[in-house]
Amino acid sequence: MKRARYLAYLGACNPNKHFKRNKNSWFGSDSLHIITNNFCPLKWALAVQGGLVNNFTSIFCNKLTQLKCDDFVVENLYELVDIVDDCEDISDTYESIFNFLERNPTSDIGSPGPLVHLLEKHFPNYVPNLIKSLESAPSLNAIFMLHRIMNSSITKQEGQIYLGLLNDISTNKSYDVTVCKEAKEYCDYHSAKYS
Repeated sequence: MKRARYLAYLGACNPNKHFKRNKNSWFGSDSLHIITNNFCPLKWALAVQGGLVNNFTSIFCNKLTQLKCDDFVVENLYELVDIVDDCEDISDTYESIFNFLERNPTSDIGSPGPLVHLLEKHFPNYVPNLIKSLESAPSLNAIFMLHRIMNSSITKQEGQIYLGLLNDISTNKSYDVTVCKEAKEYCDYHSAKYS
């Protein structure tokens, strides 16, 4: 029954279909609350998926998991970020974002790129996930994010912890050489401030 109502709504909203509004049309004969309650796709998303925000973050995470780093990755990332950009709480996406960065440690996904901009709007909520990612499988973008945090107003103690992390990354032979060099550059850059 719900699907039939939804299909009726889609048919009525189809711009290719010649739908003339008059006093006998369903827009003219039903009150607004009936149209809203029975023919609104937004309500379907809320009712069927259990919440609009959760639905958006789930879609974002699923699409990010499937995304391949190619020549169009930055453009595709901007489109993905648009899905969750207006959400107040995107904590469900942090793990997927850092997993994506870990799978593509040296890929160019923008400078700093849509994912970094998205996360930085939610500072400092994502920082534990960033640290965890840097400890397990660092990427150029995650190192860059740490550098940006170290350029902000943090305590000397936090700076020393982050400096130690950069040093550990720069000396680890199991990581990509490019990642190690990047970590070394930022470690050298910040060492005077936090040593």
